[in-house]
Amino acid sequence: MKVLGTIPALLAFLLAASASQLNETEPRASCTVTSYDQVATAVASCSDLTVNGIEVPAGKALELSLQNGAKLTFQGHITFGHSEWNGPLVVIKGSGITVEGATGHRLDGQGALYWDGKGGSGSTKPVFVRVQTTGGSVLSNINLLNCPERCVSIGSTDLTISGWNIDVSAGDSQGGHNTDGFDVSSSRNIVIKNSVVKNQDDCVAINLGSDMVFSNLHCSGSHGLSLSVGLSKTSYDDNVVSNITFTDCTVENSANGIHVKTHADGATGAIKDVTYKNIKLSGITNYGINVQEDYANGGSTGTAVGNVPITNLQMINVEGSVTSNGMAVYILCGDGGCSNWSWSGVSISGAGKSNKCNFTPSGFSSVGLASPLNETEPRASCTVTSYDQVATAVASCSDLTIDGIEVPAGKALELSLKDGAKLTFQGHITFGHSEWGGPLVVIKGKGITVEGASGHRLDGQGALYWDGKGGSGSTKPVFVKVSTTGGSVLSNINLLNCPVRCVSIGATDLTISGWNIDVSAGDSDLGLGTVIGKQGGHNTDGFDLSSSRNILIKNSVVKNQDDCVAINHGSDMVFSNLHCSGSHGLSLSVGLSKTSYDSNVVSNVTFTDCTVENSANGIHVKTHADGATGAITDVTYKNIKLSGITKYGINVQEDYANGGSTGTAVGNVPITNLQMINVEGTVSSKAMAVYILCGDGGCSSWNWSGVSISGAGQSNNCNFTPSGFSC
Repeated sequence: MKVLGTIPALLAFLLAASASQLNETEPRASCTVTSYDQVATAVASCSDLTVNGIEVPAGKALELSLQNGAKLTFQGHITFGHSEWNGPLVVIKGSGITVEGATGHRLDGQGALYWDGKGGSGSTKPVFVRVQTTGGSVLSNINLLNCPERCVSIGSTDLTISGWNIDVSAGDSQGGHNTDGFDVSSSRNIVIKNSVVKNQDDCVAINLGSDMVFSNLHCSGSHGLSLSVGLSKTSYDDNVVSNITFTDCTVENSANGIHVKTHADGATGAIKDVTYKNIKLSGITNYGINVQEDYANGGSTGTAVGNVPITNLQMINVEGSVTSNGMAVYILCGDGGCSNWSWSGVSISGAGKSNKCNFTPSGFSSVGLASPLNETEPRASCTVTSYDQVATAVASCSDLTIDGIEVPAGKALELSLKDGAKLTFQGHITFGHSEWGGPLVVIKGKGITVEGASGHRLDGQGALYWDGKGGSGSTKPVFVKVSTTGGSVLSNINLLNCPVRCVSIGATDLTISGWNIDVSAGDSDLGLGTVIGKQGGHNTDGFDLSSSRNILIKNSVVKNQDDCVAINHGSDMVFSNLHCSGSHGLSLSVGLSKTSYDSNVVSNVTFTDCTVENSANGIHVKTHADGATGAITDVTYKNIKLSGITKYGINVQEDYANGGSTGTAVGNVPITNLQMINVEGTVSSKAMAVYILCGDGGCSSWNWSGVSISGAGQSNNCNFTPSGFSC
């Protein structure tokens, strides 16, 4: 640790890469900043930085343009001098960075010196924090106090924000206004979760972007969970918001619960594929749900325009109360401005005003007072205890429990659920043996919730199939196939003994959390009865993903005999806190199609905070030399821990064909912007830490930092060298 002020010369290094301690390209410079004048030097030279209790001068920004993969910690009480300027007071930039707050810290914008009840229409006030990050950055546990005006302005890709506490509640009585919590524009692949906002404007406001999930937010005093689209007067592209999910959020003591508004005086645009699910409302004073296409000049005109049509707007289980002066639901659509809305489980009580709607979503009745409001039908609840009950229950029930059934051989457990339905697995569910392709389980639906009760398991009885040949041997069924949309959540599922691939995913806007996939019995002859000489499980991939977008898989365990994760085709995915054992690693396998470029593209994928142990590979990126052209772009592996790896810690190869390596690389699927950040651990003495084989023009713009893999008995073998790494 050093304190800025005297910075010693960098140590000379460039040690030859040895296979027993691989290439951490330079020591991680650690600095603590205790005054504003130290900031610029520290940011430029340090990759592990603490900002402790400084005062930022009036009219100045705390500029934090961090090194790739750097870590920053806020500590103590950080304040900002008062000046009437636009700000921002804090700028956070970087690729693959980690920013967090220490216990007891706070950033105080001293809003009371600015507040005049007029927000942006009064005296000039600075935005508090601007975030412009890429590459799987994570910003967690930040405490913001007393924003002068907008609190957090985000223009980022591949960003996770978690555990923030934004408190502008002092502005309730002192004239705080336009103190939006999270303002998001020009952003993609954003996750904001587990955070609290107390303010005097939108809790969240989205103007432009796609592929975002907002989960477990608690909003108080706000204008709600909002979309505000159509601000641009000239550009369609600047007026598009798509693939957004708000789930498991609470809004209390606020003007609106949910607010979707389009600007009638703007250019054309679009809002599409937006889901609000499991939203709890209380103490809402104006509207529980407010959708309006007549916003202009900062207010409602009463004349709606369909210049920004809203398509596929889903409300699923939006429940709670508004005050007696409020209205539960208000919908005002312009000509052709609203289509394909599906609402279910909307129940808002307490309103003294009747709903007002000129468009009626499917599954919702807008007639009458909202006391309570229109839960369109009771939630049918069913428990299934035998296979022959499944089809009827799935068709008629929206709250379904499957308890300890046996699925006959050669049959699938078909779960094509109603929109917004909930399914619970309970007990021991087994599947009869038959040599067929499967899948044994099919999960389909829009905005559905699937979870496992304590102690349940789905047992594929893999030992009856395993022959050591996987897909090349006897015919074996895929275990589970997932085809969902609309913000579906599948959590806490226990899969045992997959015959071959465990989970095949072709979905959009899906969260998987808390799964336990255990095929460890396939590691040996254990469980194979009296059949002598059979080998174990093979091709038992954990999560296989293709044709998928906006996927979050987190907090799960996979014990198997093939890829822990394998991605063939898709975009906008985050894999967080996975524990993989016995596998072939965290993998991309791209170029399977012999004819279609579009089927051979993977982009914007992040693996973060994952562990791979006792496996053939830690990280494996392979392109198929015998496939059509394609592309791998914007892939990040960050904070990956390896141990007991038997072949390659990191293996990137562009020579895969016919199920193996050919030794001749082809650049038909170029890999661009592949980042490795803090990939650390051990491989066995017979293994290699890093192997890179690129075809002609096949690899470019790779940035690696903090790669440290020890124990290898073989030297690295690379025909391409990433920036920041010595092979």
